[in-house]
Amino acid sequence: LNLHGVTGNDEDGYSSIEVSLNRDTGALKDKMQAMIDAYNAVIMYIDEKTAYNEEEKKSGILSGEYSLSSIRSVIRSAFNLNATGFTSNDTFLNPKDIGLTLGADGMLSLDEAAFDEAIVEDYLGLLSLIGAQKTGTSDSTTVKFYQASRYTEAGQYDVRVTIEAGAVTSAQIKLKSEDWSAARDMTISGNTLYGSNESATSGPVNPEYSLALTVDASQDGTFDALVSIRQGFAGGLYEAVDDMLKASSGRLPIAQTGIQSRISNIERQIETEEARLERAEDRLRAQYARLERNMQAIQQQMSGLSMLG
Repeated sequence: LNLHGVTGNDEDGYSSIEVSLNRDTGALKDKMQAMIDAYNAVIMYIDEKTAYNEEEKKSGILSGEYSLSSIRSVIRSAFNLNATGFTSNDTFLNPKDIGLTLGADGMLSLDEAAFDEAIVEDYLGLLSLIGAQKTGTSDSTTVKFYQASRYTEAGQYDVRVTIEAGAVTSAQIKLKSEDWSAARDMTISGNTLYGSNESATSGPVNPEYSLALTVDASQDGTFDALVSIRQGFAGGLYEAVDDMLKASSGRLPIAQTGIQSRISNIERQIETEEARLERAEDRLRAQYARLERNMQAIQQQMSGLSMLG
């Protein structure tokens, strides 16, 4: 909101201007519908290429391609499961909570009435469920979330911090699903803790990569915290699709390579078979030519014999 001047001054003082701010829910619905249309287009394409045609008694050209069913499962899960890192403290946990539903035919649709109710109930909570990008919360007043990046894995983390004489002396972190024996040391920099920065060519080694936490070191002792890193379902879907498209490790490039390899093998088999058929044709032509010569010789001999008789 930019203010470029002051209001006029009269005998009663400065006059006032009323400014109204309204949420552009129409634009939000348009974006939701665009996402729904894109999702449904992908599902319809997969169905078209894998379905069995009863009239033609023929399966789709990609009916035996496992990668397509795998892709369908991955993108479908974004709308079937709770958004990663969301807890009972959040107003909305699942896309269906704001009116997004998957029909029996696999198509995605939006219940606008439910969506409007969700906007009224908790607008920011609705936006968070859709588009939270690694935002975090902590159940502790000692250990607090500071920041995360796109490389940080969304989910819930157990953190254990020891403070002695006002300084952090140790800090460990693990996924909530892991045992403490699998906990990893965090990098300590004053009152800030960082997830491991180890990385590999295929991506981060540890899920807490790029996660940063702050510590209130005013009290000594060992403190546990549950840190939740949230990612909205749209961001989760985007990352899933991005992973599937990665040149070296994505499902689609690998599937394309596999299909191209099978095509190349079939083409080589066709070439081999064509060469074999050509050789068989040449052999048969040669045999036929010999047979013709032999028949001509026999006919000449028969003619000679008939003249002798």
